[in-house]
Amino acid sequence: MKAVSFILFLLSIGYAQVKVYSDGNTSVGTLNQFSSITKLQIAAGASGNADPRGLAINCLNHTNNYAYCQINNVNKPLSKAFEVQLNGATKMYIKGDGGIVNLSDSTLKTNITAIDSALNKVLLLDGVTFYFADDTLTTTGQTLRAGFLAQNMEQAISHLVETDDNSLKGINNIELIPYLVEAIKELNAKIDALTPLKGTDKK
Repeated sequence: MKAVSFILFLLSIGYAQVKVYSDGNTSVGTLNQFSSITKLQIAAGASGNADPRGLAINCLNHTNNYAYCQINNVNKPLSKAFEVQLNGATKMYIKGDGGIVNLSDSTLKTNITAIDSALNKVLLLDGVTFYFADDTLTTTGQTLRAGFLAQNMEQAISHLVETDDNSLKGINNIELIPYLVEAIKELNAKIDALTPLKGTDKK
């Protein structure tokens, strides 16, 4: 144990910047703690012209489906097992019971505008089934999936589509839900307009 402690001490004074503190907290990429209640703290510094990655985990030797790559084990159903922040502000988290929560409080929003012509936009979408070209073949074959093509979504609701630095397009499926809700309401209004008023004699 003394040898390990000495090695960690050498790392802390060298360029590796790994430090274990007396309370068991460990910092990587910095010799200073930035959160006293966080056991593993990673400060991702810039490397040349490359943007830093805080943590990358490779799990490439699994031989069975449903093998584990990362486990976040909590003992309370409402505990935040995983949280995403933007500049220190929480944006979404996954609870211990598996529920996914996206922060949506009205006090966090500005320029709130009702969605119009939602039905026309939704009618432009084509739901499809497909296989991912890079799906790993297993004894059960490829996995059939359902969804949308990003190029199709871009034509209907362009702001739900993002293009990454590899020119690959992705869809924000969560934000499609409000369009579907408003489309249903528009369709319901059309049905109500065609339905005879209650108590009116049919001819």
